[in-house]
Amino acid sequence: ANVFPPSREVLEGPAHIADWFVGQRKSGMSEPVLATLEVVVDGDVAYEVGTYEFRFDNGAGASWVDAGRYFAIWKAQADGKWRNQVATW
Repeated sequence: ANVFPPSREVLEGPAHIADWFVGQRKSGMSEPVLATLEVVVDGDVAYEVGTYEFRFDNGAGASWVDAGRYFAIWKAQADGKWRNQVATW
């Protein structure tokens, strides 16, 4: 999988993606909310469009919300499972 965070380098592979989100959680990200608006499937490929919201708290009383839209591409695997290929927001 590849993830394209806004204004960041491409996160390639599950370990890099997980490390990035662990770092975000350590920096105060909490309460993630994802809402799927649409999924379109064409054979073994699908795309998903939705909205997201993440709350951040800097630990000193200041908090803010990052909200917007996301887009993801999924691919069906030989074992029947769907795996995320690309995501951006």
